[in-house]
Amino acid sequence: MSIPEYALNYANAGLATIPVPFKKKAPVIPRWQDLRIKSDDIPQYYPSHQLMNIGILNGEPSGGIVDIDLDCQEAIVLAPSFLSGTITFGRASKPVSHWIFKTLDDLPKTMKFSAKNADGKESVLLEIRSTGSQTVFPPSTHPSGELIQFTSADENLSTINGDDLVNRAKRLAAACLLLRNYPAQGTRQDFALALSGTLLKGGWTTDETTHFVSTLATAAGDDEVGMRVKAVQSTADAISSNKPVTALKRLAEVLGYE
Repeated sequence: MSIPEYALNYANAGLATIPVPFKKKAPVIPRWQDLRIKSDDIPQYYPSHQLMNIGILNGEPSGGIVDIDLDCQEAIVLAPSFLSGTITFGRASKPVSHWIFKTLDDLPKTMKFSAKNADGKESVLLEIRSTGSQTVFPPSTHPSGELIQFTSADENLSTINGDDLVNRAKRLAAACLLLRNYPAQGTRQDFALALSGTLLKGGWTTDETTHFVSTLATAAGDDEVGMRVKAVQSTADAISSNKPVTALKRLAEVLGYE
């Protein structure tokens, strides 16, 4: 389909589109956040003779559509364990970097999760893109020249409570940081015990903590995932028996943040 046909399909599906220059990621139309293009206006804003990109206004203008934009490789690797199956898209070098959800209620705010690199500069891990933001959708062309394409042909748009989506994104961001700093052999069991204590004492359930620790260990290529999972259960047992466990202080030490 052509760009105007895609724009019309998006509009008919209740999504608010915004024209974006070809190979660009940001609109140039003044006050684009307030523009609402109707189906009848598609030819005016998306002329068939002109190469263009298509942006979708996230959040309220598009009926609660939220984009989880994965900006780092760790997030792309870990996302399937934290985000439910839904429509995804990306480009050849980052094929599953956008996860699109429809929020049932409690529409989240746009927020960004960042981390400091070894050089002291900040890099973005992932973003929740909601009202006030826009995302360039297929079949747009990325500034790199790569075509933006859907990668979830068998998936339907997932509906989710907004608070739940934010919680999943926060856990994913935390997992990205820990995967980036996963300890070397020799301290991994101490790490698993301290991480388990931190999460369990912070109110996580044993199942939630087991999922988090096992997902992290698997993604890190840890060859003793079973041992890390046992650390969760032994920590949970100790807490239920009012025995002392290692937690945040020890976790910081293992990660080098003494």
